[in-house]
Amino acid sequence: MTVSQWAERHRVLGPRESNEPGRWSNQRTPYLRGPMDAFSDHEVEVLVMCFGAQMGKTEALLNALGYLIDQDPGPVLAVYPSERDVEKMTRNRIHPMLVSSPALRRTKDGDAASSTSLDGCA
Repeated sequence: MTVSQWAERHRVLGPRESNEPGRWSNQRTPYLRGPMDAFSDHEVEVLVMCFGAQMGKTEALLNALGYLIDQDPGPVLAVYPSERDVEKMTRNRIHPMLVSSPALRRTKDGDAASSTSLDGCA
């Protein structure tokens, strides 16, 4: 399964994450399919995304994270410029994704996803 296939089957956008809540649709942003599928291609070693602002890069990365949590669990390292940015991303984007998507909700360990650390969330 590729990341784009996983996203269409399992990713649900809640009202906090999207002005159009509901199931993820690759038809909405077809240009993200290539980068998402490259992420799940084991022969790809480096993926560079050169997009304009607000074009869906973060959502593509969240889909890749959701794919990893559900399909290939293990350690994942995401690096942000500051601890504040990590806390904001975890609270506003990652935690809502874990709660909104049933395939990810079942991976949550108790109340771990409500913290700013993802230890124990997957």
